[in-house]
Amino acid sequence: GRSAFFAIIGTWASVSSAWAGKSLSFDGSGDTVATSVTIDLDDALSISVWVKVASVSTNNYAILGATTTSSDYWMLLPRTNTNGLTLQHRRNTDGGGSMATTPSQNISANTWTHVVVAKSSGSTVKIYQNNVKITEESLSYTAYTPAQLYIGNQGDNNNWFNGKIDEAALWNLELSASNVASLYNSGNGASALTIQSGGLQAYWKF
Repeated sequence: GRSAFFAIIGTWASVSSAWAGKSLSFDGSGDTVATSVTIDLDDALSISVWVKVASVSTNNYAILGATTTSSDYWMLLPRTNTNGLTLQHRRNTDGGGSMATTPSQNISANTWTHVVVAKSSGSTVKIYQNNVKITEESLSYTAYTPAQLYIGNQGDNNNWFNGKIDEAALWNLELSASNVASLYNSGNGASALTIQSGGLQAYWKF
């Protein structure tokens, strides 16, 4: 694991078979953390998380996700067919189609990787991998329904994550590039507790 320190801001709704000590371990077949946090892609938000993907041979690992009963969803996942991390999102009212970012940097298996999604109050979203901005795009959809945040699947018991997750944090604002650099710091980054603490909504360090 990355650390022996355990801290939570915010609460879990439930944890299913994921606790491994020092990080959360997911086996790709039913492990998940259902948080009590609700997110909305129409709002400014940022998520920072450390991940260690067990394999990059599949497109179906959701690191984080949120899905509504009307099948609107968004999820962050490493996808081999798009060459890296992807933020995929959909509004069912738009005919069930989905949109995805187009990242430009690979994610390696069995290696701790720092990932940040930073979204403005408008439509712009940025994804950082190990302090490198790998994409900056505009989301095509608006008027999302707020949904519960899950760690380890997309929020409706699909796309189970296989690997380890640690230090997941959520802010209600867009983190700056300097904030991201502080969180990463060559693998020895600052605690999320010290970054934009006024906007920090939840922090899970295992």
